[in-house]
Amino acid sequence: MGTKLQQRLGGILIALIGAAFTYWEWRQAFTTGTYHPKAAMLFPAFATLGIGLLIFPMSKEDLLAKYGVEKPRSPRHYPLGLKFFLGLALIVGALDWALISGTLAL
Repeated sequence: MGTKLQQRLGGILIALIGAAFTYWEWRQAFTTGTYHPKAAMLFPAFATLGIGLLIFPMSKEDLLAKYGVEKPRSPRHYPLGLKFFLGLALIVGALDWALISGTLAL
């Protein structure tokens, strides 16, 4: 686990990569009519998790003060905001897959 700045920079990188590949997947679906189901689910989820890391970074000092550990060892060690973004990432990934596959239409 790095510093909060390193985690925020990593979050930006993960979010940008996830967003870029999501865009690429949608563009491919529109131009060729094909898509990759795993990519349609994973990359939007990565973009969402990257945003979560950007907003809710964790520090070793916070973990030591609250739980007495240097690294998260169970889900309860993660901030509530990151838990929320994990659930949101699963929803966003499933929603993107449903939209790109045509299962769900808006």
